[in-house]
Amino acid sequence: MRAQILIVALLIAVSGCAMLSQPARTAVNYDRCKRAWRISFPDVALELNERICGLELKITRVRILAINYIPAGWSMAVDAGYADRPSISGNAGHGTGCLLSTDELREFVTVCDPSSMPESGELPFAIEGTLVTTTDFEATRHRTFTMDDLIMQEASRATPLQSGGGERSLFWRN
Repeated sequence: MRAQILIVALLIAVSGCAMLSQPARTAVNYDRCKRAWRISFPDVALELNERICGLELKITRVRILAINYIPAGWSMAVDAGYADRPSISGNAGHGTGCLLSTDELREFVTVCDPSSMPESGELPFAIEGTLVTTTDFEATRHRTFTMDDLIMQEASRATPLQSGGGERSLFWRN
């Protein structure tokens, strides 16, 4: 009985080590992505007591490589959806997590340049963003931004981006 337990434990340890030795599939070594873009929301003039409490990015014909930064008190979700139409959504978990500006949403997500990806039928590359704001936490306002409104900066492969002493991205930086 002890020999069987020892053999099972040894097999588990060996298979676990074998899994660790395989290269990780991250943005750093994802060879098919030759160029990447960091996406930011533009500056938004908020009304008195208005706060940003949610967001969504709908993306067509692009691979999401990384969420580079999540504001304190927020949660983010990536929905792969169809392979050519992923989306990212996020919201503040409580009122104090709501944002007073879009500063914390600068370069918060990195996507693979569509010219690096295989063709996805007739769909054009597109990104649409929405910010959800509120003044009273009862009624919300949805502000929609087209791809022309959003800020897209080319990213390059490099070491982690440093901002205020903390790491914001493990994969890409400008």
